[in-house]
Amino acid sequence: MIMASLQYPQIDMYWSSKWKQPIITSAMTRLRSYAIRTSLKVVYDLDVTVEERQKGKIWQVRPLFEKVRQGCLLQPRTAKMSIDEMIIPFTGQCCIRQYNPNKANPLGLKVFALARPRGMVIDFEIYQGDTTFPEIRQMGFGLGEAAILWLTEALVPGHHIFFDRYFTTIKLCDELLNKGFHATGTIMRNPLPKNCMMEEDKSFMKKQRGYYEIKTRVDSKMAR
Repeated sequence: MIMASLQYPQIDMYWSSKWKQPIITSAMTRLRSYAIRTSLKVVYDLDVTVEERQKGKIWQVRPLFEKVRQGCLLQPRTAKMSIDEMIIPFTGQCCIRQYNPNKANPLGLKVFALARPRGMVIDFEIYQGDTTFPEIRQMGFGLGEAAILWLTEALVPGHHIFFDRYFTTIKLCDELLNKGFHATGTIMRNPLPKNCMMEEDKSFMKKQRGYYEIKTRVDSKMAR
């Protein structure tokens, strides 16, 4: 806890002559600290069945993540929520480690997170390849769509969900609407129906600042 609060850039600094912290150095040596770090286990391997291991690639640390997730689920919800990807920084060896140069911490474990407007995480799930949201994806939804549907399962109808173009599809918005949720998301031109004729980008960029164009579906349940 003390190390997490101080957040020195290198672990060795907690034992260095200039930056050492007596509360840490008096408790254990640097070598002892490294030995503990390399030997930490969250579960006993023999207690985990073959079926449980096949459900996900993070079964060795799943109990730890579930403890954190349960704390997130206890947080109050707001009417407007957002869903996005985030990266848990991690530079060690891991088969599901991802690299996303657009994130503040580009290297680590990718997480799909549901958050309040000010960033408080309410729910999350770690990306584990093919074992991520398998039941929903078997229903014909893509990974991004499945992430939204999974993270909204614990919400009551009436929330307004915001997300970016990685997730947005017409199919997803219809599914959320059927479940009682409103949705707002950015979307590229390609997924739009062919009969939704929008002004071309070149001519649109020539318009005065603040210009916008709205297209509404016949049933008035969706607009772009």
